[in-house]
Amino acid sequence: MIQGGFDLGGAADSVKVEVLSGSGQVIDDCLRREYLARYYPAVERMSGGEVVVGVTMTGELCDCFADKAHGVGAIVAATESALGDWHPHYYQTTGRWATAAMAIQQWSLTAASNWHALARLAGRFLPQQSGILLDIGSTTTDLIPIAQGWPTTVGRTDFTRTMHSELLYTGIVRSPVCAVTAAVQLGEFRLAPAHECFANMLDVYLLTGALEESSDTSQTLDGQPATRQAAQRRLARMWGAEPEELPADQWLAIARQIQKAQFDLIRQTLLRLLDRQTAPPNAWLVSGQGDWLAAEVVQSVDPQIPLVYLRNHFSKSASQAAPAVAIAQLLQESQTCRPQP
Repeated sequence: MIQGGFDLGGAADSVKVEVLSGSGQVIDDCLRREYLARYYPAVERMSGGEVVVGVTMTGELCDCFADKAHGVGAIVAATESALGDWHPHYYQTTGRWATAAMAIQQWSLTAASNWHALARLAGRFLPQQSGILLDIGSTTTDLIPIAQGWPTTVGRTDFTRTMHSELLYTGIVRSPVCAVTAAVQLGEFRLAPAHECFANMLDVYLLTGALEESSDTSQTLDGQPATRQAAQRRLARMWGAEPEELPADQWLAIARQIQKAQFDLIRQTLLRLLDRQTAPPNAWLVSGQGDWLAAEVVQSVDPQIPLVYLRNHFSKSASQAAPAVAIAQLLQESQTCRPQP
C-alpha cells in the first residue's frame, strides 16, 4: 500500500506532497505553485498497489474564497474530483480523520490543520517529555508546545493560536519587508519603508546569503529572478531608491537590520509563549524552510536546552514539507485507514 500526504495551502498558493511507500520511505516530493490546477500529476506518479491519500490544508485562507467554510468546501470538492475512487482522508485538529462530507460540515476543524499533524510527528521525539516546536516556513511561524508526544496549544484556530502566541504570520520568503520592520537606520537617518509590496523577506535573505539564488520567479514581488542583484533592486525600491544610490555593503547592512527585526519578532513571541508554560521545555524542536533561523532564536533564549532538527531525522526537503510527511505517516499508522465518525 502507498500513502500520500498532501499539505494544501495556503496564502502562498502552494502545494506540498509527500508520497511514502509501505516502508515509510519518501519516494517523491514536489512543490506546485498552481493552486488547484496542476498538483494532481504528483499523485498520478504513485503506483504499485493500493493508494491511500491523507489531506491537510491551509489554503482555505486564500482570498479567492469568500470565507473559510467556502474555501474548505472548494478544496475538498476539487480533491474528491481529482482523486476519484481513492477516497481521501481529511485530517482535523482533533487528531482524527474525516470523510469529505464531514470535512465540509466540520470545516472549522478541517481548516488550518497542518500544524497539528506536524506537532504529532515532532512529538515522536519527545514521547515522555515536554518541548517547544518552532517551525518557520515561507509565510508563517508555528510555536507549538508539546507534552507526552501531543500538542498542548491553547488555541486551535489561526485566530486563537495567534492570540496565545502560538502562531505568528511571518516567514522567511513571502512576508513583506514593511510588515517586518518599521524603520532602518542609515547613519544619522532613520528611514521608514514604503508601505508597499516591493520587496519581501526572500530578498532580505538573498542579500544576507541565508537563501541561495535561483532563477525561480514565483515568490518574487516583481516577477524577476531570485538573484542578489534583483533582490537589491527590489529592496532599494522600499525607500524609493535605485541600488546605485548606496554602496552594496550599505544595502547589505540594511538587509541585516531587517533580518534582525524578524528575529526579534519571533523571539519576543516565543518568550510570551514560554511565560505561560509551567516549566521550561525539555527540548527545542525546529523545522521548516527556516529551521536555521528557528535554531538561532531558541538558542538565544536558552542554549542549554537540547536542540532537535527534524531534518536530521528526514531529508532536507521532507523537513521543509514536514506537515505533508506527518500526514502520510499518520495515515500509514492508522489501523483501519478509514475515517473515524
